[in-house]
Amino acid sequence: MLAAVSLIALAAPPAPPAPPAPPAPLEPLTSCESPATGPAAYLSSLVAQGYDSQVSPTAAGVTTDGGPTQVQSHATLISLVKVNTPAQTVTLAIYIRTSWIDERLAWSSSCASGNVYESVAIQGSPEGRVWVPSVFAENLRSKPERIEGAWWLGSDGDVWHERKEYWELMCDMDFTRMPFDKQDCFIRLATWAEDNKTVVLAATAGAEAINQASDTYALDGDVEWRFNTDESHTHRAYSQPDEFGNGYYVLDLFFQVERQPGHYYGSAINPVVLIVVFAYFSFWISRAAVPARVAIVVICYLALENKIGDISASLPKTKDDVWLLRYCLCARYFVLAAAIEYVFVNYLFRSEARIDKARAALRAEDAKEAAENSIVAEHSSCAGGETGAEASASCRKVQAAATAVTAVRVDVGTSASASARHHTNRDRLARRVGRIDRLFLSANGKGMWLNDQRLDICSRFVFPLVYALAVLGLFGEVM
Repeated sequence: MLAAVSLIALAAPPAPPAPPAPPAPLEPLTSCESPATGPAAYLSSLVAQGYDSQVSPTAAGVTTDGGPTQVQSHATLISLVKVNTPAQTVTLAIYIRTSWIDERLAWSSSCASGNVYESVAIQGSPEGRVWVPSVFAENLRSKPERIEGAWWLGSDGDVWHERKEYWELMCDMDFTRMPFDKQDCFIRLATWAEDNKTVVLAATAGAEAINQASDTYALDGDVEWRFNTDESHTHRAYSQPDEFGNGYYVLDLFFQVERQPGHYYGSAINPVVLIVVFAYFSFWISRAAVPARVAIVVICYLALENKIGDISASLPKTKDDVWLLRYCLCARYFVLAAAIEYVFVNYLFRSEARIDKARAALRAEDAKEAAENSIVAEHSSCAGGETGAEASASCRKVQAAATAVTAVRVDVGTSASASARHHTNRDRLARRVGRIDRLFLSANGKGMWLNDQRLDICSRFVFPLVYALAVLGLFGEVM
């Protein structure tokens, strides 16, 4: 019987453990030796009394209204260290402050000895010593580099945690107005572990959520960029859901960086103008100097392509219509126009030579025809009744020449006089040159309505005028 009872007792499930006793109320700090030893002793006493740095004030039930703990954040921009445009990142030197109230840390500011202090500063980080909200920047590209930090503990349980760090932030950049662009960036603060039922993230009350240090300097900064102090800093706090249906608070702190275009005037804008000017000089070189005119345009085009490549290398592979690239592309089209202009000039130069050769052939043909007509006329006079032996001999020679001329004309199938009657000089000249050359013949056939010299002279005036208007139009877009 006793054995059966023992077996039943062994088979019965163990009794559930008793719930843990609530932590005893924390005693206020009474040590007044110094702010250095007092807080350390107090924190040790908190741990001994059951303070758990892994439990938030909300979970511990010590918040004022029983709701989530309000965590306030503030950022001070110290220096703009680097702007990496191909990677679209901004590296900042920044002071970041986070503050909250944990009433479990409240202590008496009045000591028995009569010394009074409302808060104490503690070097280092509060992490692992007291509860710290898991606030982080969502758009950080790499882990922050911490330079220094400290935290302050107030007698009412108010905790301030401030540190100086280097942050590399991702920033969605718009290069449409480069190099006169301004980039709107932000710091997106959120909590990693606490949802919106535990923590409410907000900007520091009574102050700007983000500001710029008054003694900002850029000894280690990016000289091409600066913070835009003309733009007021703003912030936005809101709650957004995660993939599990829980909500968490987000605090966006907005700031703007502005590019200094002075470097680009010396390295891109002015050199591009000079490249186009050198291409313009080709219009003043002799049309017969083919190597010189071709070389100067080709060199200008290659220099411009190299400049475009340098600018493109400083940008991500973006679909943005970048102003500086459009400025260079415009110059490239004008350099290309100078090359195309010389193609036409050279063709007209050779076309004029071919037309002059055809015109010389026509003059020789007309002279030959005039001589033949003279022979025929002289033969007619002989047939009119010249007498004497000498006249007869002369007429026989003329008659022989006239017979030969008549035979040639009959063999050709038409007479020179008929050709002259039915065809103008232009028509006769057009039949001796190519189809394209005919397009440039004047109406009277005495010259060309467009020749190489006229085209060059016209280009010397039209080219700079059109380029100046194009440049003014481009600058009008960004000024």
